[in-house]
Amino acid sequence: VEYPVLNEKAWDFCQKISKSTLIPESIRSTETADHTADVYMIMALGNSLGLNFMQSLSGIYTVPGTARPALYTNTKRALVLKAGGLIDERWDDQANAAIVTITRGSQKYTRTFGVQEAISMGKMFIDPNDGIAKGVRSRSGNASPWAIDYKNMCMIRALSRCCDAAYADVLMGLSSVEEL
Repeated sequence: VEYPVLNEKAWDFCQKISKSTLIPESIRSTETADHTADVYMIMALGNSLGLNFMQSLSGIYTVPGTARPALYTNTKRALVLKAGGLIDERWDDQANAAIVTITRGSQKYTRTFGVQEAISMGKMFIDPNDGIAKGVRSRSGNASPWAIDYKNMCMIRALSRCCDAAYADVLMGLSSVEEL
C-alpha cells in the first residue's frame, strides 16, 4: 500500500487506525485525546525506514509521556537483515554474557551484555543464599522479564547495541524500546 500524501483522505485513514485496540495505548485515540497525528507520524517514520504502515505500527513505539519514538529490537534486527547484515548471537556460559556480532561488508561489530551489567542496572541480583544471579521482580511482586528469562533479556540488549553500532544510518539513530 502506498503511503498517502497528507490530505483529508490520509487523515481519515489515520483517525480510524488510531481508534484500534490493536495499536499501542500511547498512540490510541480516546474520547479525550486524539492521536491521529501521532499515528501519521509513526507511519511516516516507518516509511523512511522502509517499513510498510502495518510494520510501522507494530515495530515503532512511543514511550508514554514522551515524544520519543523507539524501535523494538526485533524491528532493528529485521532492518539490519534487510540491509544485508549477518548476525551471529551466542551465550557465553563462562562470561555469563550474551555476545552478538554483526558483519557489514568486511567490517565486524561485536557487543556483549552480561549479568554484571544487568546487576549494575538493577535488573538482576546475586542471591545471597545460593550465589546464583536472578532477575528482579516487578514492584507488584510479579516476575519481571529479567526474572523469567534473563539470558534472553541480555541477548536483546547486546543485539540492540550491536545493531546501533553497525547500522546506525539504517536505523536513523533510534533507540530501542528495551533500552528506554
